[in-house]
Order: sequence, then C-alpha cells, then structure tokens
Amino acid sequence: VQPLDMILEGLGFNANYTHIHQRGEGNGAPAQAIGVSPETYNFTAYWENYGASIRLTYVWNDEQWASGPNQNGIPFAQLKTDARGQLDLSASYDFEKVAGAPQVSLSITNLTSEPIRQTFHYDSATFSYYDPGMFVTLGVRASF
Repeated sequence: VQPLDMILEGLGFNANYTHIHQRGEGNGAPAQAIGVSPETYNFTAYWENYGASIRLTYVWNDEQWASGPNQNGIPFAQLKTDARGQLDLSASYDFEKVAGAPQVSLSITNLTSEPIRQTFHYDSATFSYYDPGMFVTLGVRASF
C-alpha cells in the first residue's frame, strides 16, 4: 500500500504478488491443490478526496489445474483453467450536506469482458467456456 499524497492528495495504489510452488512426495500420484494458480497478482490505483472515491483494480490469475488426473475415463487427462486477467472499476460520491447524507455508487466488474475457459488435456480442446460479460451496478443509499 502506497499513498501518493505528495503528487495529489488522496491518490495511491495497492499491489500484491503471490508465487506458489507445489510439490508432492510419496507413493502414488503426488498431492496437488486444485484451483491454485502458481502466480497471481493484483494492482489497485485509487483516489479518495472531497467525498469522492475512485478505484481501478486489475487482478491476474495464472493458469491452474481444475481437476486431478484421469478425467472422463482418459488416463492422465486433466482439466485446466486458462490464465485470466480482469479489470474492475468502482466509484462513489457522498453528498454529506444533503438530508440523509446520500451516497451514490457505481461498480463495473469485468470492465474488459474477459471470458473464463477450461480445456480438456490439450490447449485446443475447450471443455467449458463462460463469457460473463461486464456487470454494472448503480446504487444509492441514505439515512432517514
């Protein structure tokens, strides 16, 4: 987390990176955590001031195994989820001097409409494909 108030008051960013190395030992098939990306990271740039808040977040998940071996009766075949990045935006504004102190918020999830795809053993063998598109939520809240 790094505020950048010296550039512009309320400006900053938050970032994190995770690297996981899995290793199994012993007899039989080595243990493998399903649905765990070897590399993930996210980065959020934000500005919060004067009752306004804007956040832009990018999340990356490297490809990951989605099943153990021997899927659908085929020896050694596994399901794999493709690497995927997603960009999200959230913004809000507080009307503090208005009765009830309403807040208007806007959230856009998957701004670039990235799909989710799983493959069956080969990269060219699509097993499932889901295109959730972009989600937009507009909200208003206040106290009465």
